[in-house]
Amino acid sequence: MKLRQWNVWYQEDIDNILRTITAVDPDILCLQELTTNFVPQRRRDTPRFLSQKLGMHCFYKAARETTDSNGTHTFGNAIISRYPLIETAFHFVRQPSRTDALDDAVAEPRVYLEAGLRIGSARLDVATVHMSYTPEFRETAAKRAEADALVEIVKTKKRRFVIGGDFNSLPDSYAVQAIQQHLRDAGPAKDQNTWTTKPFSYGGFTANARDWRIDYCFATPDIRVRAAEIIETPYSDHLPILVDFEF
Repeated sequence: MKLRQWNVWYQEDIDNILRTITAVDPDILCLQELTTNFVPQRRRDTPRFLSQKLGMHCFYKAARETTDSNGTHTFGNAIISRYPLIETAFHFVRQPSRTDALDDAVAEPRVYLEAGLRIGSARLDVATVHMSYTPEFRETAAKRAEADALVEIVKTKKRRFVIGGDFNSLPDSYAVQAIQQHLRDAGPAKDQNTWTTKPFSYGGFTANARDWRIDYCFATPDIRVRAAEIIETPYSDHLPILVDFEF
């Protein structure tokens, strides 16, 4: 089966995202930066839009909710699956904060979600997460605490488990190294970069080229990875990862 990990970028037209997903025809999607009632997406419920167009099951959880003159819109992650969802759960690996400390560049809540999928007579657990951004992806106390919260969850996963996410962390980061104490890298090689394909500037950090690897897939050892690759696309500021695996 094929799993596609992708931060679809909340500013990218969801119709473009749908076209590129359809071209690859994955069985499972781990997606970040989906929205509901967001004006640039013509107020569409983007996780529902994708799942309905693809004829797949969906579990969406908003990481944050914002109210302005255009109403209330949400921003979050989704697992979309060709296989039925048996059970779903979520955990905030970073709780909402009212202040931005010096080592806490973007004080947004961050959510991990997982779904148990029924595949024939077997169960596969799939998870996704979108971790906090820091300029140049530097290590901070808050980022380490967030990684620790994530590891507390994934270290309990012993078999038939896959996670894809935008970890906003470099290959040698505390977060990636800590996760790999419990799960193995599902590929592709970490010298293949996923970000950025669009000019980026925030918090004094500017990036204009695909110089960074911050998106990953990890799995329990019983997951047999047949192939893994970065998919080229002009859409989103991240490139997606496609993992072909069996168990």
